[in-house]
Amino acid sequence: MQIKVKTGGLLRRYLPEGSGSQCELDVAAGTTPLAVMGQLGLPAEDQYLVMLNGEVLPATQRGEIVLSENDELGLFPPLKGG
Repeated sequence: MQIKVKTGGLLRRYLPEGSGSQCELDVAAGTTPLAVMGQLGLPAEDQYLVMLNGEVLPATQRGEIVLSENDELGLFPPLKGG
């Protein structure tokens, strides 16, 4: 099935080459946001803002929620201010 993945900042480098800040990604049925993050090679120890269809997804649900066809997964670095 296909989902759309959007990123920001330095996370763009984890998308397939030439994707820019978003891409269509083929994933298996039953895939979770956490599995997509692993598939893309995002470092597990880093913190991310994860959104599913425009809603913030708490870290506790990233390995439990199952993605559906045409879902939009947003992966963003944490905002830092000073």
